[in-house]
This record gives sequence, C-alpha cells and structure tokens, in this order.
Amino acid sequence: MEKVMRFHNDISASSVDILTDLVTRYEYFSLDIFDTLITRLCDVPEDIFKFIEVKRQSCLQGYTFADRRVRAETLAREHALQRGEVEITLDAIYRELANDLPLPEETMERLKRTETDLELEFSAATAQGAVLINLLQEKQRRFILTSDMYLPRPVIEALLGKCGITGHEILLLSNEHGKTKRGGALYDDVISHFDCAPGNILHIGDNRHSDFSRARFSGLSAHHLPAAREAFRKQAAGEKIALFRGKSAFKNIFIANFINHHPEFASFRYSPSGDNREYWQAFGKVVVAPLMLSLVFWLKDRAAELEIGKIGFLARDGLFAKRCFDLVFPKADIQTDYLAASRRLLTVPNSVLSPTEIGNYYRGLIHPGATCAATLSRIPGAEALVPRMKGLGLDPDKVLTQEDLPLFYRILGENSGVMTHALRHEAEIVREYLQTRVPVSERYAVFDLGWRGSLQKAIDTILGRGNRDIVGFYFGTNDQALSTMRYKPNSHHSYSMHNGMPEYECCSCQEHTDVIEFIFSADHGSVTGLTRGHDGFEWVISAPSHAEREAQAVAAIFQKAALEAISEVLQTVPVATLQSLHQRVAIQNDFFDFLHNPGRYDARCFSPVRIFSSIGDSVGVKLIGDYPLWRLHRAERRSLWKAAFRAGMSRKTRLFYRCSRGVRRVILWFRDSTRRLRGR
Repeated sequence: MEKVMRFHNDISASSVDILTDLVTRYEYFSLDIFDTLITRLCDVPEDIFKFIEVKRQSCLQGYTFADRRVRAETLAREHALQRGEVEITLDAIYRELANDLPLPEETMERLKRTETDLELEFSAATAQGAVLINLLQEKQRRFILTSDMYLPRPVIEALLGKCGITGHEILLLSNEHGKTKRGGALYDDVISHFDCAPGNILHIGDNRHSDFSRARFSGLSAHHLPAAREAFRKQAAGEKIALFRGKSAFKNIFIANFINHHPEFASFRYSPSGDNREYWQAFGKVVVAPLMLSLVFWLKDRAAELEIGKIGFLARDGLFAKRCFDLVFPKADIQTDYLAASRRLLTVPNSVLSPTEIGNYYRGLIHPGATCAATLSRIPGAEALVPRMKGLGLDPDKVLTQEDLPLFYRILGENSGVMTHALRHEAEIVREYLQTRVPVSERYAVFDLGWRGSLQKAIDTILGRGNRDIVGFYFGTNDQALSTMRYKPNSHHSYSMHNGMPEYECCSCQEHTDVIEFIFSADHGSVTGLTRGHDGFEWVISAPSHAEREAQAVAAIFQKAALEAISEVLQTVPVATLQSLHQRVAIQNDFFDFLHNPGRYDARCFSPVRIFSSIGDSVGVKLIGDYPLWRLHRAERRSLWKAAFRAGMSRKTRLFYRCSRGVRRVILWFRDSTRRLRGR
C-alpha cells in the first residue's frame, strides 16, 4: 500500500469556493488586516525586532534589543490599562523602551524608523487576502478594514498600498479610536459606519477570539479564516520531514514566503513509485534558496573586498551558482562567466595532476566487464597504447579481469608521455580558450565546489604561473583540496571553511560532499573537449546516461524552485536589507542541521537519487543504500548520506538496528578480551 503523508491547509480550492459563497451572500464586509490580508515574511512578528538588532548593531552600543522591545510593549499595555486605556501606540512603546535603553533620543527615533521601515519591507499580501479582495471588487461589495494595531495610520496605509489592497471605504484602527476588537467596542463603529442590521455585516479575520467570538457577540456575522502559517504549523509532519525546521531568521523568511505563495500546498504525498515533485519544490524553496542567497552575498562581499573584476563559474558545478548570482545582482559591477572546465579538459592534456590523482581518474573510467580496447577508448590519448598492450600479452578484445588490472595500470603509468603527446593539440586549444576568457589587467576569480582544488591549479598552470591574478572561491574545501593548493600556493577562500582554517562547519563539508554535489548538479553532461568554431570556441559535451538524466531532472526541479523563491523574496524585501541581515554561520547551521538530522520522508524522497563520480560513469551510486535487513551495518558504512540512511528506517528496522548494534559491540568486546587474554 502506498504510504501517504499530508499537510492540511485551510487555504485550498474548497476554501476559495467558501469565500465566493460568502461574498455572494453578504453585502457588507469588515476585514481584519494582519495575517488575513497581509503577512510578514518571518516566523513570528517578533522576528522583526531581531532584524533591528542585527541591522542597527552600531547604534545599540552592545545592548540587546529584541527582548527589551517585547518587554517594553508589555509594560506599555500594563500602564495603559492602569490609566483606563485599552490600546497603545508605537510612541508609547518606545517611551517605555527609552527607560530600559540608555541611548540618545535621536538613536531611539532611528530605531523606531527602522522598525516601521522593516514592517513595510517584510510585509506581503496573503494569497487568501488577494482572492478575497478580488472577489469583493468583482461583486462590488462594500467593505472596510478593521485592525487592533499599534502602528500609526501612515505606516498601515503604506503597507496596504504596497500590497495592492484598495477599494475599502474606511480604515478603523484601535490606537486611534481607543477601542479594540478583542474588547468588542470597535465593532460598534463598524455597525455605525454601515448603518444596517449587525447580522448583515460579515467580519472575516484570523483570530478566533477577536475576529470570530467577539464579532458574533457584538451581533455581526463572522467567518474565521485561519492564517496559513498557523494552519501549516498545526498539521506539519514533525519528525517525518525536516524541511521546515529553521532556527535562523533568514531561513524563516523563506519558510514564510513558501507558505504564503503556496496555500494550495494542501498535501504532500510520498510515493515510492512517483517523482515526489511537490517535495522537491519545497526542498528548493525552503532549504536550497536561503543557502544559495547566502552564498551569493558571500561571493559579492568577498569579491568587492578583494577587488575582483570578474568571476568565472566553472562547469559543471558552478552553473546553478551563476544563475543565482545573476538573478540577485543582474547589474553588478562584477561580471560573471560560465567557464568550460573539467578534469578531463584541463588537467589530463596538460599533465597537471599528480600520478596518484591521474591513477584515480583512470580508475573511474574503467567499467566492470569492459574490454581492453573499450577501456582505452575512454582514456584520453590512450588509443596509441594498443600495440604496446598487445606486445605485453593483453588482448585488446579481451575483457579486463582483476588479474589484468595491475599490468594495465603499469603500462599506463610507464607511457604517460605518449598519451600527453597525443593530447598536445587539445592542450593548445585549451590554452587559447583560457587566454581569451581570463583577463590580464584585473583580478579574476573562479568558483567551484572545491573538493579537489585541481581546476584552479590547472588554469593557473596552463596560463603560466604569475601571468594572471587568479583567486579561488569555493563552497567548501577539504584535506585533498588543501594539499593540492598548498603544493603550489593558490589564493583561495571558502564559504564554509576559510583558507584551510577550521570554521563552524568544516567537518560537515567533508562529510556531506555528495549531497552538496547533487544540489549543485548542472543540466548538461561533462565538458570533454573544445573545438574552434566560426564564432569562437564550441564545447564538446558528453551525453549523460539515462540514470544521470533522471538525477539531473530532479535537480532541475528544486533548482528552478529555489530561483523562484529568491525572486519572490526579492520582490518583497530589498536586496540591501537582506544583505544587512545576512548571517552566514546561522544559515550554514540550518543547512547542515538538515543534513545531520533529516526526517523519515526526507530520506525516502532522496533514496532513489544517484551520484555520478566521473566522465563515463553511466550507473552511479545510490546516495542512500538499500540493502537487506541482515546487512544494515555494512549498508550504513557504504551509504553516502549516513544520517538519511538511519532516518529512513521504519520503527521495526530501527529497533533491530539498535539491538544488533548492541550485540555487535558485545561480540567485538568479547573478541578483543579473548585476544588480550591469549596475549598474556
């Protein structure tokens, strides 16, 4: 039976039908504003105060702001009640805050302006609100807006204008009238405005007490329209899915944006036989999008700091990052380029790799069951070695066995010069290509994931060390990359591990390289060569296998979704504001927390994904192993994403796994103890 997981959300096609029916039945409407017509792109409204704390650190002189701001609002309400008032204003809140923050008056005014500016920048129309306003305008219904809010009228009118909410007759604000919806008195002004029987007026809002119970107590008809965020929280799958876990305010912006733009996301169905497109879209919009936006901000800041004039995003892993960079900074002073690059293209023809690295590259081209001649045809320049193979007793038409491989590798190593000579024409074309793309007069940066570090070294070597000022920008480096770049020092900077010095997630980058490579997958095959054409150089791209095309299709879904999410957020919040709130370590923490602690359905959606190691790898390796119950421990060791392997287990399998692990420890302890006793 197909296992199903559902997210229930009140905003669906049936909800639109309900709103349509309500608009048809009633003539007069009173509408709540916040979380009904307008939402903030944050987890809770108090996140705005955290943004102020980040944005105005210099003004605060080391004082915390968010908690003090919440406390000031509470005190303002308590003092208002003591004076017999039922509502407060923003000025009253900041008067209380001034008693707690010993800052100059002009600084307090600046903080208050920052709050109203961020309220405006982070507010967006809700999907349900847009539908409701359109229905009211189409049916030519009369409606007013009613809100319990401390923000002044000019700010709220600006919010309504930004979100395209027009056509209302009046705006009733509790801080102006001295009455509230939660007390019920503000509904008297609603009734007075329409001058009709209270039951003919329908009030719609998200708060069950203020907008539903109190409205009905005052005689109005009422409809409770839960905020999409609250409905989503109540029905989310908890431990089964980890996409929507986020501690950083930056990720919560994208979670709120996803919920707001996708109220139709009524259910996610995990299907072992399906493509789970809804999951991949959500993965792109709430996990990949904040990570990529953070990476783009880091690239922009680091490039400006180092006076980089142009960034070359290396094929294939740099394509997605380039698309994100161009989307966020379409008119930046820093130019971008998509540079043809691969180990086959840059390192093999130019003898850049060490003998060990070349051997590892060749091993990746040897497939089980292939003949000697077929294997040589995959190795650049090795066709010239066929006579040599014959002379040493290796039949070209014979299938390579395990016994033949040592001799095969020895012949390759002894005749590397022959292979390099055969590729001298390719090396010359690559040199000409790089000379046309890498400028001489300004600093140039290359971006890559950075697991090996060999491509930056190859470009620098091909162009002649010292002839170009080339800097490497990497998502993350590891021990192999660092040893490569230290051998002939290359200037490099890493997003998640800086210049080889351990940062917050140094170990995570090395542990989850395969998952990160999948996230950065390109939609084309590896670059195997270059040819001269009429309009410049043309790329020779290998045709991906059917299995690789399937993996690329999945990556294309969440990459497109991530680009859409970034675009949606940028339409609401200015780039400059997001940059000022950017906290790289917090965003990395959220991303690697997902990789360390995926949910059960995360693991099951990722289980069909395959990782491809090199050119010619047509089968790949499953990211999460799928093995019989009695081979769980071996499967875990071989799994490329061990945390997901454990998360994907059923309860019975997990119980068996834990028990067998305990038994295994006892057996190993007994074996070691026996050996020690025998040694005595």
